Formats: sequence, C-alpha cells, structure tokens
Amino acid sequence: MTQLCFRCALRLSNVQNFEFYKTEKLSELDENCQQLLSFVNNQSKCNFCLGILQKIEFYREKCLVELEKWPSVSQVQILITIPPLIYLIESLTKSWLQSETKWTSTDGIVSIKDVLKYLVTIDLKEKVIFQSDSSLNLAIIFENEKSDTEFITNFISNCSNETGYRIGQILKANAKHDAKKAKLNKYDVTNITIEKLIESLPEKEQASSLELVKSNPIEYNVEISLEHEHLYVAGRYLKFSRQLPQTPWIMNGVRHFSDTSVEEIIAAPFEKIFQNSKSILSSSGREDVDVRTLGNGRPFILEIQKPKQIPNNELLLSAQKNPERKLG
Repeated sequence: MTQLCFRCALRLSNVQNFEFYKTEKLSELDENCQQLLSFVNNQSKCNFCLGILQKIEFYREKCLVELEKWPSVSQVQILITIPPLIYLIESLTKSWLQSETKWTSTDGIVSIKDVLKYLVTIDLKEKVIFQSDSSLNLAIIFENEKSDTEFITNFISNCSNETGYRIGQILKANAKHDAKKAKLNKYDVTNITIEKLIESLPEKEQASSLELVKSNPIEYNVEISLEHEHLYVAGRYLKFSRQLPQTPWIMNGVRHFSDTSVEEIIAAPFEKIFQNSKSILSSSGREDVDVRTLGNGRPFILEIQKPKQIPNNELLLSAQKNPERKLG
C-alpha cells in the first residue's frame, strides 16, 4: 500500500499556505483530498517524497552547524538540489492514486523544493537573511547516483518492449542497437530526460510501475554545506629567477625544476588569510623556466576557490607584500 507523509498529502491537495506544513493540519484538506487520509502514515517512509520531507529537523541542525562556521555572516543564498527521479515517482504515485481511489488530480502539486526551502529556513531567519544574490551559498544536495541509475534500468526492463525501447533511446540516445539494454550513467538521468520519460510512458503502464518503488527502496544521502563563491585577486608579478616555473611541473609523481612555482609563491599568503585549500593562477602569457619577468611585471588573476573567511583590507595588503622568496 502506498504511504504518504502529511506534508505530501498537503502538496497533493495543492495547499499553498506553507504554515500548514509545519504541523499536521490535515483538516485543511478539501473534500477531494480527504480521499488521501487513509494513505497518511508519518511513522513509515513516504513513497511520494521518499522520506525527504520527513527529516526537516535534521536538515535544520546541519544548516546551523554550517552557519556557525561563518559567525559574521548576515546574508546567504539557499540552493536545493532534488534528484530528478523524484519527479518520476511523483508522476507514478499520482497515476496510482487516481486509478485506485476517487481522488482526482488538481491543477498542480506544490513543489517539494518550495516546501523544503520554507521549512528549513523559517527558524533560521532569526540568524541570517536569505537573499538570492548573496555570494554565500547554503547548499542542500540530495543524491544517490547509483540508486537512480539502477532504478531507471529496472524501470525500463519492467516496461513493455516498445515503451522500454523508446525510453531507452531518450535516456541513452547513442545506443545503436538495443537501447533498452543500454547501460546508463549519472549524466543520463537528468530533469529533462525524466520529463521526456514521463511524457512517453503510456498511462496504462504508470500505475503498475509504482510497485518498483516499493520493492526497490531508495535512500538519498544529503550533503549540506555553506560555501562562498570563488573570489579573484588581480595583480602583476616580477620573476628574477631562471630556475622557477610558472606552475608546478610534476610528471609521474616526480617534481621537476624547482620545489615551488610562481603560482604557489603567489597563492601561499592568500590561502593563509582566505583559509582555502586550492588556488589557480591565470596569467597574461607564460614564460619559460629560465626566463625572467622584469619591467612592470606580468598581469595575473588568482582564483581563490571556496574561501572559508573574507579578510579585511589590512590582511590583503600584507599578503601582497609577502610573496617574496629567494631561490638559490
């Protein structure tokens, strides 16, 4: 039997007032959606959202941990990534409910992403402001690439030959012979391909396909992180050594020419104040190892990837003065 959490029952009822999603208020369901009450069981995993909307407290606690790493932050942008497979399962569940009950589909259902965003951020708004143009991204990512591809492979096999072949071609357009047996990878299962899959699936096959969800339970891992967008430092550098490469020369695990490089010398003081683990130097042209760079210096941009703190101007100026190193 299909199980629904109360939040998904509200979503299916197209309840737009998100306040009702905080606590179980099924009295708000209209007469049509009262048909769903017999499927609501908050103690079991929801077949509609695959349990994603049943762990709100856990996500909120993880978000708080990430926010504590940036004590001075005032604005963040929240980014939520939902697995494409969810949209197929929603379509299959709706089809099953319509065939087995008197419930009829409304004009639409409330997006799982919108409900999740509201429930996670509602209590965090006391600490930060959520802005869509913030350079700090609070990312909540649900994924299990192996389960997604395995489920879709089984799903195609469960379809009729004609449908399976058609869906296989949608997901794996480069399959020349038997598209139904094509091996899928994570890049084949996207929102676009899932949307095309739903459109190509005959209605008579949708309800029966839902049994695959029940017999092949899918668990999604959630990764929550708060990261700053990459930053860029521009300047010019002088190189007086004839033994210094612009970037590290490492071949077969062995370092050549020098134990350091222009990139590493410039990046070191900035990585210390930005507390990032990786930086990439892009310069206006290159010079050979034994060529010096004099005059006004060579223009460069240093990409600071995933900085963990934003230094003040005084620290930036100190980093500008530090990249001097004498080579023997």
